Amino acid sequence: MAENKGKARDVNATGAGMGTNPSGRMAPLGDLDNFEVAKDIRDPRGWDVLTADGSKIGKVHELIVDTGALRTRYIDISLDKKALRLNQERDVLIPVGDARLDTSDEKVVIEGLTVTQLADLPEFNHVQITREYEASVLPTFRGAGQMKPGEGIDFYADRHFDDTRFYGAANRATGPTITETGAR
Repeated sequence: MAENKGKARDVNATGAGMGTNPSGRMAPLGDLDNFEVAKDIRDPRGWDVLTADGSKIGKVHELIVDTGALRTRYIDISLDKKALRLNQERDVLIPVGDARLDTSDEKVVIEGLTVTQLADLPEFNHVQITREYEASVLPTFRGAGQMKPGEGIDFYADRHFDDTRFYGAANRATGPTITETGAR
């Protein structure tokens, strides 16, 4: 299992790091000294990202995790500028349930999105993730509910955040996808 602790974080134009959401539960795994990918789960950071038709579109930059639920919520992908014909390099967030690991080839496959849809995703600047930002990402994904901030529903109960879809059937019985190491 690869660890990414102590890695310098990208910053946005203001120089601010990503931080956490208002409840203090969302953060890049690499920024957390006391959390890691759960035992027996592959860490895909640095792996190539492909569309379902096999087109390479970038690399996994980071995993965005919910420390309260011990779950991976998003994959932070650094898009390949040339492959997607972008004006500049940028990162996007993909809900973890809309991708899957191919551990045999160490690749991540994004299912159900075209290259054009991926290029049109809102840019992720490694700043605080708000519920409004999350709600702006989801409509791109097929079958995404019309979840709005403050509706009193469990926002992460949606299939788009089902990390067992990403990590595969082997994880269904093991539970959390991240673990707390105890260091504080």
